[in-house]
Amino acid sequence: QVFLGEVFDFSQEDLVPEDGMILDTFDQVFVWIGRGANEVEKKEGLQTAQQYVEGDPSGRDIDSTALIQIKQGFEPVNFTCYFHAWNPMFWRQDASYETYLQKITSAGESEATTVQEELAVYTK
Repeated sequence: QVFLGEVFDFSQEDLVPEDGMILDTFDQVFVWIGRGANEVEKKEGLQTAQQYVEGDPSGRDIDSTALIQIKQGFEPVNFTCYFHAWNPMFWRQDASYETYLQKITSAGESEATTVQEELAVYTK
């Protein structure tokens, strides 16, 4: 079950490692995937972001809005710049972070991919 709620005055601490979160900056919609999110949560987060943009009453659409998946620990500057006082060491405080980091990097995964690319994985 997907729960959507708006968070005002958000911070890095609002990102829950067991979930996926959506950050809407209007010209970009980021889907942040926490390392503890399961496959169903990942897929539903990606689909929800796509549906969110498609249903936007402002008139924007999938073709004119970048939908980008971000993985925990690989947050690029164009994502972190929306958070006051982003701490790049924040996730490293978790003892299991190094194991997670090793798994992601050994799999050759990049820091950001498009939502469309990630959804294609689920339709194969």
